[in-house]
Amino acid sequence: MEKFRNRKLKPLYIFTYADCLYVPIKDDTLTSQKKAIYVIIGVDENGYKDILGMWIDKSESASFWTNVFEDLKARGVEDILYMSSDGIAGFKGSLETVFPKTHAQRCIVHLTRNLTQICPKKEIKEVIKMWKRIYTSSNLEEALAILEDFRTTFKKLSKVVSKVESFMEFLEPLFELPKEIRNVIYTSNAVESVNSALRKVTRGKGSFPSEDSVFKVLFLRIKDLKEKWVKPIKNFKIIQQQLIELFGERYTKYLNIN
Repeated sequence: MEKFRNRKLKPLYIFTYADCLYVPIKDDTLTSQKKAIYVIIGVDENGYKDILGMWIDKSESASFWTNVFEDLKARGVEDILYMSSDGIAGFKGSLETVFPKTHAQRCIVHLTRNLTQICPKKEIKEVIKMWKRIYTSSNLEEALAILEDFRTTFKKLSKVVSKVESFMEFLEPLFELPKEIRNVIYTSNAVESVNSALRKVTRGKGSFPSEDSVFKVLFLRIKDLKEKWVKPIKNFKIIQQQLIELFGERYTKYLNIN
């Protein structure tokens, strides 16, 4: 487990996904407290997924994310092209401190959850249906046209309309990208699905006696997950050509091209 957490990493990850899950852990006084388990998944230059590490702190914070990014750098990561996250306050600044060139993307799934929290229950289904049409549009012009329909359809739900309008700042950069890359980075589902698998081995177990005990249980679960990651991500051949066009030598210098 310690070798896994401290192992050397690849110099480039084209896509990364950052998130936290919470687990009750006892401290030295045997008092139980829910702590944040930080998890980052990376997709390397050849399209293969890996879990880059796990870290524990009292709660999720921008300052600790800085520590996480510095650890990645210390373990050999030189560059990250894209990182998707839930958008905790200060996250982007922490990322830029360590990896200034990385594009930080807000996860659409988290934005959708935020939207459902302010929706009247009877309206949620239709609101989310039209919101999905906005973020899955083929281009920005189409998205803005559907947004105008959204304003008209839900004009009585002013808070909902204002929230969707504020979300557009996170969508607009996506429409500048090819569809295949957009589909990979618009959500942090990749890490959330992993966290869901990790929760299965922590939920219902009560409080763990120590942080080490949590790491060991999660490490064994991660070993099982990694055995299934034997193929590159979907559409990788297309995505690779798009990355070459977008990033040039920043990407190609990490490829084993003869």
